[in-house]
Amino acid sequence: MLGLFLQVGGIGFQNILQQLEDLGFFKYILPFLLIFAVVYAILKQIPTFKDNTGAAAIIAVAIGLLSLQLDFVPAFFQNFFPKVGAGIAILVVALILAGAFIVDLEKKDTYKWIFFGVGVAILIITLILSF
Repeated sequence: MLGLFLQVGGIGFQNILQQLEDLGFFKYILPFLLIFAVVYAILKQIPTFKDNTGAAAIIAVAIGLLSLQLDFVPAFFQNFFPKVGAGIAILVVALILAGAFIVDLEKKDTYKWIFFGVGVAILIITLILSF
């Protein structure tokens, strides 16, 4: 049933992803959208741009497009985000195992800081490996 769902009309899910890859969706469009959204959200926090959404949008589009001018940003995103996904998977497994074996609820805050530290360590390692 799942195979039938993923292969509708002879076009498999893998083929759809490959076509998106060929169109540059993952290399240019997704990084642009991510940069645009972050810059726009930051600009909307500045009092000058709170009421002037058009200017904030134009600036965010310009920064998003300028950041894609060189291949550094797409290459960084292509290296960084798969590693972040692996790091998050490691952190989720650690949280599941901790939830299964930690019974002392008195030290709940201590464990939050431990997992925060593990998450920061995974982020730092991922950043170093991405460069």
